[in-house]
Amino acid sequence: MGPVEALHILRTLIRQTKRPVPSLATETFWSRAPLVIGPVAVKYLLRAQLPKTADPTPDSLHNELAQRLLQGPVIYDLCIQRYRDPESTPIENARLVWVSPHEKIAELVLLQQDLNDATGQEDSRFVDIQAYSPWQVNTPDFVPIGNMNRARKLVYSASAAERQEQNQREKLS
Repeated sequence: MGPVEALHILRTLIRQTKRPVPSLATETFWSRAPLVIGPVAVKYLLRAQLPKTADPTPDSLHNELAQRLLQGPVIYDLCIQRYRDPESTPIENARLVWVSPHEKIAELVLLQQDLNDATGQEDSRFVDIQAYSPWQVNTPDFVPIGNMNRARKLVYSASAAERQEQNQREKLS
């Protein structure tokens, strides 16, 4: 990575971390890097069905989401963008925005629940010890592609190893 790319990454991080996040239930999440799913390369997007608000970021996004889930489900639209060609949907340049349309293919529903009761806390601990990586999917029908995903493979592995060590240290304490 050269100085121009590093400066671009730094500016992007500064800009994105200054943006307030009033609720996880109103955020849009997206993949910066593409995946091959079946016969097509795609990027995905999770778009909240709840409208964004101008509220400031709460002290705890967990508590804000927990309050919403006590009242009812939180729903996101799962959308994909299909690969078209190297110019409009580049695989190797994650800095460029793909111009293909977002197609809704499903909904992700977080069911009404209490994130702070015993079951919610147990689920949270279970999630915290997981070592998710897209490379764990053992099928040729799902493959992370592009230079950003190749770099992420190393980072995901190192992060999982660190979390496992931290969990072991906590158990011994």
